[in-house]
Amino acid sequence: MKGKKSSVNKRRSEIDILTEILRLARENPRKTTLLYRVNLNHTLLNKYLSYLMEKGLLVEQGGVYSITDRGHEFLLLSRKLQKLLEKEEHITTEGELPSPHESGLPWHRYIKLLPSDAEVEAFLTERGFTGRKKRAPKDGEE
Repeated sequence: MKGKKSSVNKRRSEIDILTEILRLARENPRKTTLLYRVNLNHTLLNKYLSYLMEKGLLVEQGGVYSITDRGHEFLLLSRKLQKLLEKEEHITTEGELPSPHESGLPWHRYIKLLPSDAEVEAFLTERGFTGRKKRAPKDGEE
């Protein structure tokens, strides 16, 4: 069916919305601009803006929103994860997996080499991008 999105892509995830807000924040928009361009209601937009500011990814000054260095890092990580999910391009940074075509592996074996959901979550948690807090070490632990 031409022009229709697949059922997998009908709804945006929270990460998709956060990423979209941060991309727009590179243009230093006002809240009304974000409201219309991200296509959220006022309550949801405020929730996402508060979360991004709380995490240090976005700042607001004089009614204008701007992305921070940490926000740029989030966008970079988001792009890398999206490329992994799309399986169309490989990540070109050093130490990353080559594409399935470059590796010569069949898809079912290549997919086993990709990071698991737990590994991706751990990676993001280490960098402070998830709501989970690190466990404080017990006495005698480092």
